[in-house]
Amino acid sequence: MERVAKAKEYGAVIISITTNNFSGITRYSKFILEIPALTNSKMEPLGSLFEQTALLYLDSIAVALMAKLGKSPFELRKYYHKIWEKTLKWRKKTI
Repeated sequence: MERVAKAKEYGAVIISITTNNFSGITRYSKFILEIPALTNSKMEPLGSLFEQTALLYLDSIAVALMAKLGKSPFELRKYYHKIWEKTLKWRKKTI
C-alpha cells in the first residue's frame, strides 16, 4: 500500500479493479470497478476466474473506446505505450 499512497501523493489517479469494494486499496482510489467474480472456489482455487472476467471487461471497454473515438487498435496502442513510458519514468524517480 505504500507505493499506492506514494503514487497518489504524486498526483496519480488510482483505479481499483477488485471483487471487494472494501479492500485496503479502495481508500486511495478515485474510481472502483467491482468485478462480481468468485475468487476462492473449488473449481477456481487460484482466483483465475477474476482475472479472466477482468480481462474480458477491460477488453470490452477498449472496444467501446475505439468505436466512440473512431480509433483503430494500432492508434490506441500508441496511447498505451505513452502511458507505459511515463509510468516507467515515474517509477525510476520513486525507487
